[in-house]
Amino acid sequence: MDLSRFHSVLGNPELNSDVVADWPSFEERIGRHLPDDYKEFVSAYGPCEIFGDLWMWHPRADMLNLEGAMDRVLAEADFMRSQFPETYPYPLHPAPNGMIPVAESQAGANIYLAPPGSVRDAWMIAVDWKSSWSLYDYGFSEFLLKALKDELDDEFFDESVLEEVTVPYRMVGNVA
Repeated sequence: MDLSRFHSVLGNPELNSDVVADWPSFEERIGRHLPDDYKEFVSAYGPCEIFGDLWMWHPRADMLNLEGAMDRVLAEADFMRSQFPETYPYPLHPAPNGMIPVAESQAGANIYLAPPGSVRDAWMIAVDWKSSWSLYDYGFSEFLLKALKDELDDEFFDESVLEEVTVPYRMVGNVA
């Protein structure tokens, strides 16, 4: 993936982009290989806050830790599904081909990687916002670029946030 496509919108990443150090043990624990474009972005930019609204989680972060956040979001989803089964129409990890939460907005939207076989035969993005799901027929990097440039059919970032934020990207915490 060419990370330079993000530089004009977010600036230069602050991490060392060490995909090999960041991902194998996490992927082994969850039993799933994640898409390369997602891993490359997170290994370069995450854990971070984008436009003061979107929190990207990282597998070795002290804050915004991917595994801890993923466990929390999935536990909340399990509870909500037990009360309102119709609000979760897709399988969630660890179910076969279950969607994997990877980020969330301050407003409560959860961003999921939808693995091949969950909705179609390639990775795509699913967003759960107040029990309403939007599916995007894009890989992670294409989805995020379109969201950052306000090119999605749905407004992902509030327009006032895009206009008011002076620092589009900032690291949150440290990576062990």
